[in-house]
Amino acid sequence: MFTKIEIKNFQSHKDTVIDFDKGINSLCGESDNGKSAVIRAIKWVAENRPLGTDKLNSKWNKDFNKDMSVKIYTEKGWVERIRNKKRNGYTICIGEEEPVELSAVGTDVPPEVIKFLNVSDINFQFQFDKPYLITMSPGDASKYLNNLIHLDSIDSILTVAEGNKRSINSEQKVVDKDISDLERELKDTEWVEEAETLYKRVQAYNKKLETQEVIKTDLFGDINSFKSLKVYDLSKQKKLVEEIESITIPDAGELKHEIESYKAAENKIVNLSEQKKLVEEIESITIPDASELKKEINDYKAISERILILKDESEQLKGQLGDVCPLCGGKIKEGASLCF
Repeated sequence: MFTKIEIKNFQSHKDTVIDFDKGINSLCGESDNGKSAVIRAIKWVAENRPLGTDKLNSKWNKDFNKDMSVKIYTEKGWVERIRNKKRNGYTICIGEEEPVELSAVGTDVPPEVIKFLNVSDINFQFQFDKPYLITMSPGDASKYLNNLIHLDSIDSILTVAEGNKRSINSEQKVVDKDISDLERELKDTEWVEEAETLYKRVQAYNKKLETQEVIKTDLFGDINSFKSLKVYDLSKQKKLVEEIESITIPDAGELKHEIESYKAAENKIVNLSEQKKLVEEIESITIPDASELKKEINDYKAISERILILKDESEQLKGQLGDVCPLCGGKIKEGASLCF
């Protein structure tokens, strides 16, 4: 149930607020004072009709400097239809929830608004409309009443059901025809099972043929190899065997003597494996750095030369001293040293 309506810049209403009482409310007044505009404002919110803005926007708001809006309050909340330069849509608020903006797409009304207001064409009648139900034909009146108590929903459901039934029957006929065609095709393909058995037998024969072909190839190879063999004259070989058999072995004494001589000579032969091992050991000997050895040799040579020099000097001194000791005055024996 509507509790209040606010109309701004809509036709003859610049800023109008109307509070509704419970039950029936009546708008009274002279012509051209905006009574029908109130009904039209409610219809504009509920049905998004009429379309456009030429017949709706107030004359003082031609440039849409301000919003053209209609806001309807109910016991559940409120819904507002707004039109300006930037926006064409709805705002809805239910209970204590936050307001939600909705767009008006084309001629459609958002489902949330339809459900919230719960009104339709049945709820609207203007002053120039024909008397309610009286001028209607029985059929139209029946449809109208059915629409009021939602019997039209049953008619709609039955209509849809009947249409679905016809559609299903048509589809059933198509399916039955497809089944019949498939059964006929299946009957025409009964030979497939027999063909499969025959195919397996052919595969088995082909396998046997492949095996026989391999055997045949091997036999031909053996035949060709046999044909390529050359038969030699064995008479010469036979004669040679006879000659070998006729050979007489001489006295083995000389042969034995030769063997013993060979063994004696063999004992004298040096075992080359041991010589080879000795050579490898010699080759493995590493010579240390000769620089130190060379230094010692040089030192030895220098000492030897120094000894020779000292010996010469000693001989010279002995020659100068003669055979008398300068210390004791005694005669120096040959080979004796001086006194100290």
